[in-house]
Amino acid sequence: MNISAREVSAPGKVSVLIGTALLPERVVLLERAVTAALHNTMVAEVIVVVNGQKFDASALSRLRARADVRVDYLSLGSYPAALRRGRELVTQPFFCFVDDDDELLPGSVASRLAKAEASVADVVVSNGYRNAAGVDTPYCKRQPVDSEDLALAILDENWFASCAPLFRADRVGIEFFDGHTKFLEWTLLVFKLLAAGRRFKFVPDYGFRINDTPVSLSKDLRGVSAVPVVLHELIGLTSNPRVRNELHGRLAHAHHACAHAELSTGSISQAWLQHFRSLALPGGASYWLYTRRLFAAHFVRNRR
Repeated sequence: MNISAREVSAPGKVSVLIGTALLPERVVLLERAVTAALHNTMVAEVIVVVNGQKFDASALSRLRARADVRVDYLSLGSYPAALRRGRELVTQPFFCFVDDDDELLPGSVASRLAKAEASVADVVVSNGYRNAAGVDTPYCKRQPVDSEDLALAILDENWFASCAPLFRADRVGIEFFDGHTKFLEWTLLVFKLLAAGRRFKFVPDYGFRINDTPVSLSKDLRGVSAVPVVLHELIGLTSNPRVRNELHGRLAHAHHACAHAELSTGSISQAWLQHFRSLALPGGASYWLYTRRLFAAHFVRNRR
């Protein structure tokens, strides 16, 4: 039995946002995500933003007919644009996200909300599970403590899954969601929030389940070329020397990964460009031997 919008909104203070392309193979997953969100107390509304042109039309009609879900549509097929649009539609004092193939576990929203209301936190983060082949394992081994440098902590281990944080709406506005960053977007969000002086708290509860599915956006290999762009932005958001050193090392590796990707597609000139960029960065000397592979590829192509 569906929970009606009236039943949910009375005690609720939280908007739950779900961005989805509503592809036919994800309809059942989305229905599970919506149901799990609605079964959380303190949820006032579930907002589903459907984006792109490949949606299941009958599933969209069914969604629009429901009284317990708000539905919006973007013709642009963009997950980050859908998240930004969802943030625009928030009506409650708190909000959180969940991907269409993941789940908020019972009590998850209420526990984070209680922490937020009992403290001065702008963002409250829970732990959760990653599920592969029906087996749950902790999403992160160790959550940060309040005294830690959170930028270093997230570079050491990602504790900021898309469905982990609960945000205070009047402190985390739409300006934090650019609508176009598709990869490492949650790490970028943490850096933006820290740079703006937003306050984080943590709850130890296992509040969500991330389901490992073959069609997860995170498996998109196009992310290789996007990583250096985001890393440059992260570097610009911190003045901490330890964080910047770590990011420069990762940037060298990211350019090396781009060089390898370019070489695999036959773009030798672009592979050289990315290789030189990696060599010029701290830690880039470790990729010097890759020069031989690029020379070999150059000679092989010339012989042909």
